[in-house]
Amino acid sequence: MVEPLWTNKPDLVIVIPAYKEMDLQDCLNHLYKIQNTDIVVSVIVVINYRMEDDEAIKIFSNQQYDLIKAWFNNHSSDAFSGEVLILKELTFKHAGVGLARKIGMDEAAYHLINSNLEHIPIVAFDADCTSSSNYFEKIKEHFELYPKRSAASLYFEHELSELKPLDRKRIASYELHLRCYVNLKRMLGLPFAFQTIGSSMAVRAKDYVAKGGMNKRKAGEDFYFLQKFIEDRRFSEINDLVVYPSSRSSDRVPFGTGRAIENMIQEAQEDFTTYAPQSFIAFKTLVDSLRFLYESNEDELIQFVQGLEEGLRTFLEQQDFLNKIKEVKSNASNFESFQKRFFQWMNAFRFMKYLHFYRDHYAPNVSCLEALNYISSCEGLRFTEIEEGLIYLRLKDRQSQFWKSIS
Repeated sequence: MVEPLWTNKPDLVIVIPAYKEMDLQDCLNHLYKIQNTDIVVSVIVVINYRMEDDEAIKIFSNQQYDLIKAWFNNHSSDAFSGEVLILKELTFKHAGVGLARKIGMDEAAYHLINSNLEHIPIVAFDADCTSSSNYFEKIKEHFELYPKRSAASLYFEHELSELKPLDRKRIASYELHLRCYVNLKRMLGLPFAFQTIGSSMAVRAKDYVAKGGMNKRKAGEDFYFLQKFIEDRRFSEINDLVVYPSSRSSDRVPFGTGRAIENMIQEAQEDFTTYAPQSFIAFKTLVDSLRFLYESNEDELIQFVQGLEEGLRTFLEQQDFLNKIKEVKSNASNFESFQKRFFQWMNAFRFMKYLHFYRDHYAPNVSCLEALNYISSCEGLRFTEIEEGLIYLRLKDRQSQFWKSIS
């Protein structure tokens, strides 16, 4: 552990992992530019590289460490300070964004808790991101207004304006996929219908520690990390700011935005696809029947499962659904308890497993426009252009109060 990063008490701590990041200093310049002198911000940058990396990457990383250390020395103030860490020669097994985030967030939590600042949020950001100018202000305001909330997802938009037409279409369709996926889950009332983007999330220091901190996954670390807070129903969204993630392709992670764009380029694919609405329609029968499941006897449960649409029924049978429902019922004293325990079992991981099963055996992925038009049909709207549809879902998501409805 390094010495405390601040002389004043921070209102939030930003953690930025950096691997082969050419734009890291631009990112820091952006954060410095948008600082509000009434809000005290500390930043932790975690530069890292792998044992297997070529010598040029290792030299660059060590030079960057010195440059960023000097940058912090030249930009420190009562309202803005920071520290840069470097993780050298990481093994292939452990190297990745999950470990880098973990080291930085662990560091932030350690100092916050030891400074009696356990209520302060630790905010994940990426080195290739920018944000709206009210970024610090709205994060601080949200966690002060909602002291019982442990973590939050931050609203994001990929920047499209400076991209070439084909690149613009690809990233717009990928973002449309992310938004369709969340909105289809919300139409079902699933309590885990939130975006889980690593560069767009925040968590209080005390809750970070209580839940065991960040994982070491090389990708998807954000999804697995945030589910721990979502399941507690103390999760929220901050929709009155914007994080602008990079729209670039990348081969640095197994999946995520950069990998998705890279795969589309490699496969000469113009549009991203998404889960078929049919899989959500089938699943809605189950969600709508929760009270029946709670009140039914064994024979009624068997008849219920036999009457389900084939794809859903087959998946549930594979998941030992009948015995699981009996177990959930036996541990629930009322319907509310049953419902909560049901979604602890049928959580975001199992639901995604269901979608993949349904996609592979019953309804393959569809265009994002097809999924979007199913969502918008309830308002009598239909879209023919990806960006036009993306604008519609962006507005819908910015106005969302879903996190309050599932508390």
